[in-house]
Amino acid sequence: MANVLSMDLRVRFKTLMDQSLEAAAAGEILLVSPATAPRLRRHP
Repeated sequence: MANVLSMDLRVRFKTLMDQSLEAAAAGEILLVSPATAPRLRRHP
């Protein structure tokens, strides 16, 4: 089963992306795996 990420995490990720951070940098700040950050960017 896929690991579903919380809506809170998605909102915080989008906020960081709106502040011109790259997906990898936003993922590092939020402590998500390097593979997860690009997926969050594609599916906000």
